[in-house]
Amino acid sequence: MSIEISEVKSLPLYQIMGAPVLALVQAEAQAAQATAEFIERVGFVVSEDDGLDDARDVDHIGQLRMFTFHYQKPGATGGMQDFQVQIPLLSLIPIPSVQVKEAEIEFDVHIHDMYSQDLGSIAHARDSDEGDFLAPQRVGLRAGFDKRGSEYPMKVKMKIEEAHVPSGMLALFKVMDQSINSILIPPKPTPEPIDPPSS
Repeated sequence: MSIEISEVKSLPLYQIMGAPVLALVQAEAQAAQATAEFIERVGFVVSEDDGLDDARDVDHIGQLRMFTFHYQKPGATGGMQDFQVQIPLLSLIPIPSVQVKEAEIEFDVHIHDMYSQDLGSIAHARDSDEGDFLAPQRVGLRAGFDKRGSEYPMKVKMKIEEAHVPSGMLALFKVMDQSINSILIPPKPTPEPIDPPSS
């Protein structure tokens, strides 16, 4: 059964303070998932030779997607030679990865009442999700938002920065560096001239 926000008159203060913190954790988890999906979608490709029934597999996401181009440069004999270069596409574009560096949350609440909870025993307190389970008795606060009209005002300020590169990504970067190669394309053999038929 869902509870409308308008029906909530007061809540334990720890729930009011913990909800924005939980929202920040969920936001970072969603950002990390978006980064993983970006790496899989842009950086890898599944070919028919992989033998996968599904394009996405938990243990195998395919092969590195390569960016291929050709160029010419003088060879050892002085003539122009063709070369082919392959570079992992993922190494050419920035990988979106951010994290919350600082967060400032401000909201107006009114303390409605104070209550005292007798935990009875440590075992009972351990099963509770409220604070220190070693205290046999605890004082709690119930509070409600300072409602303005039909809104519950809350100010949130966040400072976002680029996330630290995980060790697994560093290993991936090393593999991509080793995957960059330049291949000499052998010249095509010149076809021998065909003698005209004798009259």
